[in-house]
Amino acid sequence: MTCVSSVSGGVRLGLTNRARDVVVRAENPLAGALEGWLDVTKLVSSGFESSSANELAQKIGDEMYADINGWHLYMRDMKLQNAIAAEVSNQLAAGASPKEAVAATLARIPVTLGKKNKMAIADITPDAVVNSTVRVVEDFVKDSW
Repeated sequence: MTCVSSVSGGVRLGLTNRARDVVVRAENPLAGALEGWLDVTKLVSSGFESSSANELAQKIGDEMYADINGWHLYMRDMKLQNAIAAEVSNQLAAGASPKEAVAATLARIPVTLGKKNKMAIADITPDAVVNSTVRVVEDFVKDSW
């Protein structure tokens, strides 16, 4: 379930995934450089599921994984793909490059391993997977912005 409410300069999505709030900014400071913008009206009228950020979330969920003792745990299985995609979109709207947006997002989102160990997703994601995710975000920027 997703609830949408207006926030100054953006749209706040209340995701039921661990009561996480994610902000997608309505303003696009990179409009000239990227020749496009995130279709916020589509996001507001139809929700996250039909937005372009959802397409990014699906690709992230399918292609990005954490490596835990040799096991590949995909972001879709961890239920983190929507949070990652929304935060990457937010970083892009704030002026970050795709590489910076992915790195900052993965460093900010913690994952609890076991009972006490808390790590950033960046610490358990192989560099090759991070580089692949950067390419996915670059394609997203070319197609959606």
